[in-house]
Amino acid sequence: MDLVRWALIVFGVTLVVTFSKIAAPIRKIWPALLHCPLCFGWWVGLGLGYIMQLGPAPSSWPLPLAALADAFASSAVCWTWHVVLVRLGADEL
Repeated sequence: MDLVRWALIVFGVTLVVTFSKIAAPIRKIWPALLHCPLCFGWWVGLGLGYIMQLGPAPSSWPLPLAALADAFASSAVCWTWHVVLVRLGADEL
């Protein structure tokens, strides 16, 4: 999977869960995690990296290490795009 598509997937999932109105009831379950794009993005990246083996980490790496690298990369992508959107005034979705 190419890097752009992967980044769009992790950010899209993170954005919907952490900020959309449709996911508001879900965020009440664990507010500290589900309101934070940095935190939730980490878990999305870990899941995609470990379960689905999707992400930017080299396929030659051992799976746990690749999934961990994907988690950190995902967290960085989600936080970066969140900051960009907030700076552009897209606070409310």
